[in-house]
This record gives sequence, C-alpha cells and structure tokens, in this order.
Amino acid sequence: GLNEKIAQYFPNHSSQFIDPLKSIITIEDLLTMTAGIKWDESSHAYTNPMNNAASMENSNNWIDYILSLPMEYKPGEKFVYNSGITVLLSHILHEASGMHADEYAEKYLFNKLGIQDYFWKKTPNNLTDAEGGLYLSTRDFAKIGMLYLNDGRWNGSQIITNEWVELTMSPDTDIEESSRKYGFQWWLVPYENNQEKWMYSGSGYGGQYLLIVPEYQLVMVFNGWNIFDIPRPSIEYLSQRVLEAIQ
Repeated sequence: GLNEKIAQYFPNHSSQFIDPLKSIITIEDLLTMTAGIKWDESSHAYTNPMNNAASMENSNNWIDYILSLPMEYKPGEKFVYNSGITVLLSHILHEASGMHADEYAEKYLFNKLGIQDYFWKKTPNNLTDAEGGLYLSTRDFAKIGMLYLNDGRWNGSQIITNEWVELTMSPDTDIEESSRKYGFQWWLVPYENNQEKWMYSGSGYGGQYLLIVPEYQLVMVFNGWNIFDIPRPSIEYLSQRVLEAIQ
C-alpha cells in the first residue's frame, strides 16, 4: 500500500537504509516527490554532470547512485523534483509483481489501449527506465490522456479504477514558489487565473507534454526533441493559447 516503507523492496541495499530518515520513506513519498533525498536537477542543465539526473544516467547502477545520496529533508515534508525517484518506483514494481514496468504496462495498459509501436529504454542493469525513457507516438500518448479524462475507462472497460485516477490527480502536494501542485507523478496546473481550476499534466524530457482539462473534455499532446537545453514553452503558455482558441 501507499504507506509501505520502501526499504523492504531493496534487500541488497539494506546498509543504505541505516539512516533513520531514509528508513521511513514510503511509496507515497516517492509518488509525490517528497522522499527527502538530497537531489538537484533544476540548477544545472541536463547536459551538465552537476545535474543529479545526468550523474545518475552516467553511473553504472542507477539504484546504487540514488540510494547512496544523503537525506536533506524528512520524508513527506518538501517537494523536490527527482527523476531518480521514478526509477525507484520502477524497481519496486518489478520486485512486487515480478514484471518489469514495460512488461507490466504492455499487459495491463498498452494492449488494452491498442498501443503497439513504442520503445522503452533500459538502465545499465536492465531496469525499465521510467524517468524519461518511454517513446510514444502523439496519438498513443493522447490515448493515456483520454483514459484519465474518462476516469480510467476505455471503450466501455474500466482499465484503471476511478478511485485511483481521482487519488493520483488530487493536488495535495505544495510546490515552493509555484502556483502548481503535484499529485502522484502528475503536475496539477491552475488555469484561467483560478486556483480552483486544475489541468493535469505529464511533462517529459525534450518537450513532451500531455495536458488534460476535464472542464472542456480536452486532451492536448505535444511532442518535441528539445534535448539541448534551449528554453521551451511552459505548460501555462501552451495551454493558454489552446484554451483561448476554443472559448
């Protein structure tokens, strides 16, 4: 469950969980990016080895790299965007289900959505790269948005429970110096200058955006390959242009 301590899923890294703060990290702390691990991927470009995400990807063992880092905050206390956290979730899914994330997604999600043409990178230790390694067509990316827009239903079948969709997209985690909030691996972005109106967003490396606006029954998808750290349009800018056009 969400309150499970993650240490049990890393038996080969028990020494890393001697830290009393690290030992109490839960699955929910990972989902909300509030694990408290010292991490910085916003001060430096992704092409800079000072960026923790870049350092992780240049390491031989991503799990070793993440879990070797010290704690900075108490788990659940502060939002810090951390791509390594999503790699930990990929590992936990494998430990809990016996399936890698790409295998699990294919069986329980992609096959049901008719997603066949995709590529999912692996880490050096053959773990599914869940932090930025999934390549989808724009049309297939939009299917995931439609699934969530329709409360987990697809072609009359309930693929994901309505309760899980609602829970994952609840804006419960505050982000310092931002009007955005965070759900379970989803960005919650206010629109129309209204803090009571939320669009749901996935934002990926290189300029991939999935925006869901339930009020307008709208799904927006943007694909790009901006991997050279050139400033890119924000979620707020892109969504505003579209929303202004349809009103």
